[in-house]
Amino acid sequence: MQENNNLIPLSDDICNYSAKNWRELALCSTPEARKILPYETASALCVLPLNIVRDNERQILVAIIPDGSDDNFLKQLTFACGMQIQSEYANVEDLQKAIFLAYRGSQVLLDKAVLDVPNNIVSPKNKFEIPLNSPIPNLLNALLERAINLSASDIHLEATKDTYRVRFRVHGYLFEEDKLKLNKLSGDQLISRIKVLTKLNTTKTHECLEGAFSFENSAWSVRLRVSIIPTFFGEKVVLRLLDNRFLDELRAYSNSDIFYQLGFSNDGANQLKFHLGANDGLIITTGPTGSGKSTLLYACLEYLNNASKNIVTIEDPVERIIAGVNQIEISEKDGMTAENLLTSILRQDPDILLVGEIRTPDVAKTALVAGITGHLVLTSLHATNCLEVLNRFGQFKLDKQLIASGVRLIISQRLLAKNCPYCIENAEISAAGRKLLNIPEEVVLKKSRGCQFCSGTGLSGRIAVFEQLSFNERLQLAITNEPTAKNSKGYLSNLKQVAIENGYVSLVFAIRDELLKGSVSPQVALAALGLNTELLL
Repeated sequence: MQENNNLIPLSDDICNYSAKNWRELALCSTPEARKILPYETASALCVLPLNIVRDNERQILVAIIPDGSDDNFLKQLTFACGMQIQSEYANVEDLQKAIFLAYRGSQVLLDKAVLDVPNNIVSPKNKFEIPLNSPIPNLLNALLERAINLSASDIHLEATKDTYRVRFRVHGYLFEEDKLKLNKLSGDQLISRIKVLTKLNTTKTHECLEGAFSFENSAWSVRLRVSIIPTFFGEKVVLRLLDNRFLDELRAYSNSDIFYQLGFSNDGANQLKFHLGANDGLIITTGPTGSGKSTLLYACLEYLNNASKNIVTIEDPVERIIAGVNQIEISEKDGMTAENLLTSILRQDPDILLVGEIRTPDVAKTALVAGITGHLVLTSLHATNCLEVLNRFGQFKLDKQLIASGVRLIISQRLLAKNCPYCIENAEISAAGRKLLNIPEEVVLKKSRGCQFCSGTGLSGRIAVFEQLSFNERLQLAITNEPTAKNSKGYLSNLKQVAIENGYVSLVFAIRDELLKGSVSPQVALAALGLNTELLL
């Protein structure tokens, strides 16, 4: 990826500081201004230096300071900076985030952390021990800060023959840090550091291990889920950043608006809220890993949470603490499996249950039974679309009458990487691709080439798209219509036809709409549909 130091000021139009979000404010900060105020001081005072302007021979520091700051604060800041201050204002939370993004997590800081790790380390008697004054903890912090800066969802640390390589998953795509290569001993010690924080045995290198730890500073609090597997050349570690920034930002909106902010249309949000108002039945979210299922489930809990409801969750792991909700983390070694917990919780007088994921037939059956016996159950299941959920239940050998009676709503979703607005340009797509997606010749599609503001990725955030399958009597009857061996394909086709007649709209149309609006590139749209981008672009 290209470097994004957040050092180059944007145009005067973009840097009109009023009504800017924290990320845009960070991009307005210049390196000259940041030299006046070190990161530690800026963070402690909650001040973001933006620029240095000159008035005749005087230098004036333009800075964002917290809302409500008084004259004494400005005097203190003037003394710390050694020059006059021209102040703009923002709330403390946004300021802390902007300060972190402007100062920390750059490629330069990560490169420096790597250079601080000697290449000629003499192996200790125990390679898993990290010596005193080791640069390894600082290297891990730099990796985590870089991931936060990039809005990465995962960090991959992979052993090769002679080195370890690092990759970040950003907006759904894996990118390798080309300059970031660690020698084997440094990589081993970095993994040991992760194991220590995760409370795992550092000497176990030939087992699959899982755990979690937290990373905090003045701006962020991030929970990291750790997965370690042995490979041919050594251990591979994946750190999943369970970052709740987006859900925190959703709290600024009223409950009635929360689903619109997630990306639902008016009709889609109203349909979901209608089913969330029920006293029983299953609401299932589905989609591949990283498609936003957990975020949607947590948003549903935020919407439903009030003192009149007994809400209990079964999660693996608990990714977000919600006040007023009874959250339970699965621990198979202690016998707290999803099956056992679900059976016990049903004796706890619950109104609403959340089962993080249905993985086994037993959990699926118990959840369905709970749904038809006076409990609203929220859960997720890995499937490609709404109709495939019914197929998965069939593979679980579940009774069709139970499926038809228990399920209320199925939502399939994807997260599409959005085009970076600073480097957007026209995009080409082959005639075959246009025909497949039914795109008229006169429609101009868009892509982003990559620039300093998107770290060369061409991507800037993600947008969620959804399809919903709502159950009614006709669909329930179609599900319970037992097919013979000869017409099983006709059975599935009939289900789809009934669903369409009931208002079901395939995810394909939602993805196509975002492509036509220029929100996403043809490559992102085609990849989301599982189509070969090389043949169709």
